[in-house]
Amino acid sequence: MTVVTHGTRSAYNKGCRCEACREASRLARARQRAAASDRAVDAAVGVTMSARWVLVVGLAVAGGASLSHARRLREAASGSMEPYWRWILAGAVFLTMAAGITASIILPASQD
Repeated sequence: MTVVTHGTRSAYNKGCRCEACREASRLARARQRAAASDRAVDAAVGVTMSARWVLVVGLAVAGGASLSHARRLREAASGSMEPYWRWILAGAVFLTMAAGITASIILPASQD
């Protein structure tokens, strides 16, 4: 004797075609499609989530390297700020971009 619980996807997969089982299967497939599309590609930007994090890491590394280079220039130079102020500005811009992109990734995820 086989017990079939109607209104479930597993019952639909076992061959039941009642309205409740068809609806449960349809909803389960819709949830799977939504989860797969959210994971794979952001439709508005066309960038995967892992690619966004690679960009954030790259910007943070570039910012840190710029600031480090500015410090080395300041230690080598005497008096004038001109040789290294551009490196400080570039480092600040890179780090600010990394922080902004991180916020745009984290904030929408926390609102769900």
